[in-house]
Amino acid sequence: RWGSYQYEVFAARFRNSVGRILLEMIQFQKPAVAGMQGEISSDYLGSTLAFDMRIAKADSTFVFENMRIGLPASAGVTFLMPRYIGVGRTMELVQRGAKIGASEALALGLVSKVIDENEDLSERCRNEIVELHGNSHRHVFRHHRQHIFPSVSEVEIALERYYKAMVASLNELRMSRERAS
Repeated sequence: RWGSYQYEVFAARFRNSVGRILLEMIQFQKPAVAGMQGEISSDYLGSTLAFDMRIAKADSTFVFENMRIGLPASAGVTFLMPRYIGVGRTMELVQRGAKIGASEALALGLVSKVIDENEDLSERCRNEIVELHGNSHRHVFRHHRQHIFPSVSEVEIALERYYKAMVASLNELRMSRERAS
């Protein structure tokens, strides 16, 4: 049984890990490419939306499991994903706890490329980074990141809103478990 202390620790860990990754990636000044294979959680997908490119193996699946476990989708999903695929599609995936394949993620714009299951994902990501880095002047790259991605202050506000929703959800879960026992 979890006491309220464990819920607070869980929320603090999230704040200091996933939220921090999202902030760091928004500010990152070099090309960043995420490789994905297997079953990808919505929390991981959400953090990769701050990368320049996402490459998935063809047999990958993306799971928006938060509704099933009673927690809000990550800030990367709730704040960044609507910028990629729109509010309606984001709500549909998140609210129904969807599970989609790599080809659907590509069609939606959540991943940049889908590669064959037999291709070396790490090697492909390295090659993409080299190509991105080689094709850009550093100042132009920085300009694109600053004007395409949200500002740090926008992300911080979104993260703060997310943390409040996370704590409220955790408290509701705790109370429902206490009532059930």
